[in-house]
Amino acid sequence: MQHKKGKAKSEIQKDEVLQAVIVTDTFNRNFFPVPEPYCLLPLVNKCLLEYTLEHLHLSGIEEIIVFCTSHVNQIRELVKRKEKSLVGTLITLIVSDGCYSFGDVMRDLDGKAVIRNDFILVSGDVVSNINLLSALKSFKKINSMDSGAVALVLYKKKGQSKSSWKEDLIVAYECDSKKLLMHQTPQDNQKKVNIPMENILLYSKLEICAHLASTGIMICSPAVPPLFSDNFDFQTQEHFIKGVLINEEILDCRLYCSVVDDIEYGISVKDWPSYQIASRDIVQRWVHPFVPSYKYRRNNIYLAEDVLIGKTSVLKQQVVIGEGSSIGENTQLSHCIIGRNCTIGSNVRLEKSYLFDNVKIEDNCEVRLSVLSYNTGVGEHSKLLNGCLLGTGVLIGNKTCLSGVKLPSAGADEVDDGNNDSDEEEVPKFKCESEQELDSDESDSESENDVDSVDGQGTPPMDDTSLFYTEVVDSLLRGYEEKLVCDNLTLEINSSRYAYNVTVKEVNFYMVKAILVVKNKPDMDMKSFHTHMMSKINYFLPLFKNYIKNESAQQDCLDAFEEFAEENESLSVVAGKLLHKLYDKDILSEDIVTKWFNKLEPSSLRKSVEPFVKWLLEADEESEEDD
Repeated sequence: MQHKKGKAKSEIQKDEVLQAVIVTDTFNRNFFPVPEPYCLLPLVNKCLLEYTLEHLHLSGIEEIIVFCTSHVNQIRELVKRKEKSLVGTLITLIVSDGCYSFGDVMRDLDGKAVIRNDFILVSGDVVSNINLLSALKSFKKINSMDSGAVALVLYKKKGQSKSSWKEDLIVAYECDSKKLLMHQTPQDNQKKVNIPMENILLYSKLEICAHLASTGIMICSPAVPPLFSDNFDFQTQEHFIKGVLINEEILDCRLYCSVVDDIEYGISVKDWPSYQIASRDIVQRWVHPFVPSYKYRRNNIYLAEDVLIGKTSVLKQQVVIGEGSSIGENTQLSHCIIGRNCTIGSNVRLEKSYLFDNVKIEDNCEVRLSVLSYNTGVGEHSKLLNGCLLGTGVLIGNKTCLSGVKLPSAGADEVDDGNNDSDEEEVPKFKCESEQELDSDESDSESENDVDSVDGQGTPPMDDTSLFYTEVVDSLLRGYEEKLVCDNLTLEINSSRYAYNVTVKEVNFYMVKAILVVKNKPDMDMKSFHTHMMSKINYFLPLFKNYIKNESAQQDCLDAFEEFAEENESLSVVAGKLLHKLYDKDILSEDIVTKWFNKLEPSSLRKSVEPFVKWLLEADEESEEDD
């Protein structure tokens, strides 16, 4: 992938130093129970961070800033070792122990003012062979035409894998300019995607894709770190992308995207499922020149020079065995990565599993769909099945059968017993294509257990839409009481939107419902209630204009009125006057109101709205007569 490097580099200004920033911390526990740092996790017997550093070096990057907030000594040792082989690339290690999120890292970079030009932003878990100089050149061309372009997001096409893991992304962009319009992760079981009508109307040709995955790589302008400093709700890379897309008019910033060539590869190894995929693709040589550095045999088998294998043992396919390891007699291995100095006994069945360095498996064992960290051991006649994850130093006794357990490293204080009530992220499960039915059964049983609350009352937690609605009500109440500018409330609503990943339809509906709810008092007479509601409509009118922009949004608005009227009889009485007010302010259109009214069941709400609809129809008839 690097054959165009020299030509592309010559087209970039000579006095411009090519910079890249690697954020080594993941700020999650997705690889529990393997101990951190996850950027040093072995992937086909080489650290993840090594893949990232080598890719940037081969791409012609002259200065690499490695930003780390924890496990500094381990990362510094690796960087010093790699500096000797990455000749011509300056690697600078920046340490800051006060960062607790990706957003904090970017704000710290802004404060240190180390970014001078357009730069490449990656995490320390990216495995790629993408031609970054070509992508950088494309971004500079975009920036010359649109000074508000702040980043180029790189995507790749997903393969046709049958794996049960999926990274679902709905991406929409304008075909000619490649301006990014939507980057959305659908919720579970979501079958429809809402696309803002303004995107359909503003652009003549759109590309809507459900077959793309993020590479974890962005080409950024120097304006990106200040954006994080100005927007403290940008805590992750996803927050940044969604925040800019939602608020691009307010921020005066735009994102663009590029889908890399089919022959190029890029993946962010952020959890066990993506770890599986990256391992498989490296073994199958899709990430050339990053392939296992061992002797190659057919069926994608790689063996270090000093590996000892019993004469009756069978290596079926896609097997990598590191230095100093040995395999006993009558043992079968398939789709496995074996680390250095591992000992595997006789009559062992090893399938779709990953062994780090110094692992020992005794005779007559079966290990399937599992990960064994450093210095672990498995006793004779034992079985590890269906996604077992063993932390560093864990020893399993003889005649033990485990299925789907996560055992933390020896000496760790925490044990994953399935009842962890902390605020940590849910740890993704280790999955494989043959385990779809099992995963489904396990998820059903887990969902039943999750409903049981601590007090035994069986109260389920609030879902994301409920939490979003609660936050919007709180924001609008504070804004109404303190008479804040509605533009600030828009930012708060938008930040809550992508924090809870709610749809545009839900944003419209709950925003209107929150406006109707705010500051109501149960003892109001009808005149006071009408005056109060009109006051709120006038105050929150900028929110209506910002969100209720098309026919679909108008329907959401009317649905909110209808639902709240069922809960509040007073609204049913004054609804017609409120809707008339919104009509006068060009929020609602005659056609949408009429269609909605015709579907209403006989009720006090319909009775209240009927004079307004009658007036609309009469005004329409008079207009036709005048014509």
